[in-house]
Amino acid sequence: MNEHSAGPKQASFSRLQLVLYPLLVMGLFFAAGLGVALVVQRGFLSEGSVPYMLQAYTLNVLFFAGGTVLLALWPGKLTWAQLGIAPPRWQWWWLLLVAGITIVLLPLRGIIGVLVQQWLGGGLEGMQERLGLLLGSELSWTHFIVTLLGAGIFAPVAEELFFRGFFYTALRQRLDIPAAVAISSLVFAIGHIDALGVVTASFVIGIALALAYEYTRSLWVAIAIHALNNTLATILLYLLLVAQAYLQEQGVDPTLWTSPLPFPP
Repeated sequence: MNEHSAGPKQASFSRLQLVLYPLLVMGLFFAAGLGVALVVQRGFLSEGSVPYMLQAYTLNVLFFAGGTVLLALWPGKLTWAQLGIAPPRWQWWWLLLVAGITIVLLPLRGIIGVLVQQWLGGGLEGMQERLGLLLGSELSWTHFIVTLLGAGIFAPVAEELFFRGFFYTALRQRLDIPAAVAISSLVFAIGHIDALGVVTASFVIGIALALAYEYTRSLWVAIAIHALNNTLATILLYLLLVAQAYLQEQGVDPTLWTSPLPFPP
């Protein structure tokens, strides 16, 4: 039986904690990002460089995974079992679930993000800037491997620990499924506030991840979906960049990739 639907349980966190803890973790995360931006502005760190990318993924793990440990696990408010981590559980049909959700989410996140950004955000510059930060300042194997490991493994694990394992589980102790899914997905989306299109796409992804976590009670499923989506997206984006570089070498202007898409404002 689904642990969440087995009946009401005593809440581990107060309503105030459910508000303050995400604000605290995400506030510190954004503050650290502003600190890094100041370091970049002073010329001590190059934006898009390998050290810049490494610090971004390190901060992600530090605040989201670390926040889960310090706020939920260490005080004994939640256990690894309640997070859906230990003991590790896996059913083979979950592979079909992971693959199916990934196949749907991968194009959907891109389409929704572009449409929302173009129609409501006034252009694709914000999303293109985020891609530049994620993929690095140059096309190299080092940048690719750092992005693949950071965005494809470390960030999904850290974010799933916090947003689904900790926050969603805490919400479900007080709320029904729709409310917990909506709130946790909204907070997850706000954590990707680089551009309006990214926020919207992240909200959709958050819904899928929360529902997968709810009905399997294994955080490994949510991690697998998140990691596979990010990994495939990283590979596809780098392939596009390689194609772009090749076209430029051949004297062809790859405007389909570099110019905003011709959607109506």
